[in-house]
Amino acid sequence: MRHFTHEWVQSDGEPDTVREEALAYFDSISHRLTPLVLRFREAVNLHDAHVHRISFDADSDSVTLEICELFWDDERKQGDRRRLIVTYSGRVSVEMLCGPTRNEARYPLRDDDLILDEWDADEQRLEHRMLFASGSELHVKMLNFTFHHPTQPNA
Repeated sequence: MRHFTHEWVQSDGEPDTVREEALAYFDSISHRLTPLVLRFREAVNLHDAHVHRISFDADSDSVTLEICELFWDDERKQGDRRRLIVTYSGRVSVEMLCGPTRNEARYPLRDDDLILDEWDADEQRLEHRMLFASGSELHVKMLNFTFHHPTQPNA
């Protein structure tokens, strides 16, 4: 992760400084991100989400994540879970990094809370990075990105 690291999460360092740097960096690259990525950042909070499945389809050059997202339900006035499908496509590459110690790493992400995610972009591809409670990281580079909640219209 560029800004949010496992060490930062575990420390009592300067969280506001890191958050401010991350936000400033995101603002500096937002013109390279797709409108759908910007909408995803507004509509989805991956904190405490769980990745249930990672699927790769070589024929379509795509990777799909099935995520159980934690969100606030205004009608019920409580937190709730909902399915989220995220698909990355076009020149996709995926890298999974285990946490800092083998005893703490919960590969392949079963019951490992997602703590933070961040986006990046260069001239060619987008990158979505996720940090999990165990310290594991998932990095996905791609050309295209989509997401939707199956019980709702496609985002």
